[in-house]
Amino acid sequence: MYKYYRIMYLLICSTLLAPLLYNVLFEIELNRRATGSFSSTLLYKQGSAIEKDVTQDTKNLIFLNNKSIRKEFKQFNPFPDCSLSLSINFTKPDPIIYNSLPICNFSTSNENSSFYEVPIIFKLYPFSTIEEHHGADIHVGGHWFPKTCRAEQRLAIIVPYRNRESHLKLFLDIMHPFLKKQELDYTIFVINQHGDEEFNRAALFNVGYIEAMKLYSFDCFIFHDVDLFPEDLRNLYKCGGTPIHL
Repeated sequence: MYKYYRIMYLLICSTLLAPLLYNVLFEIELNRRATGSFSSTLLYKQGSAIEKDVTQDTKNLIFLNNKSIRKEFKQFNPFPDCSLSLSINFTKPDPIIYNSLPICNFSTSNENSSFYEVPIIFKLYPFSTIEEHHGADIHVGGHWFPKTCRAEQRLAIIVPYRNRESHLKLFLDIMHPFLKKQELDYTIFVINQHGDEEFNRAALFNVGYIEAMKLYSFDCFIFHDVDLFPEDLRNLYKCGGTPIHL
């Protein structure tokens, strides 16, 4: 008799608990599906936002370790055949060694004026060839400084730029040997303006100044047009007590 009641008790409990258990499992499944659907939607939206941000950022930067971003950048790169990189490591001379060197003294007293003539050859080379000509001793970040003497000033040359490739190639090919012969501690900053808006030369100068000061303690700035070239080495690229027109 006891066994009979026990079976009946289990049967009643099973009958009552089965629908309840089903409802619980059903709610769990609904929650799981809802959560899964929400996560996918959220991830998709986040991915779209990230893709948009990356597209915007790569208008101005190259990340060499990310092929997909580098591919995206090609749409905006104004210098497609030169090796560009984003580097936070701007090479600076060792202060102890550099300060122990004698001050550079570029002489302008040679009576033979032809000695100071700057050869200007109107031949356009690819950016890669220009790098081969002048880049061997230029340090990371585009910084050059003499090895046997110490320049009196730290020079930043700010060049506003947009769609002037032929002028820029000539400018770089002429300016690097010119500045090295004057034994200057220098960096050339080419500030490119994207888009079709009106060219804002003054704003590019401001941007160049701000960004240059983040890299190095420059104490001399020359704001230079890309289509102007010096013809005489005695035209010294340095700052005095008052502004001058080079």
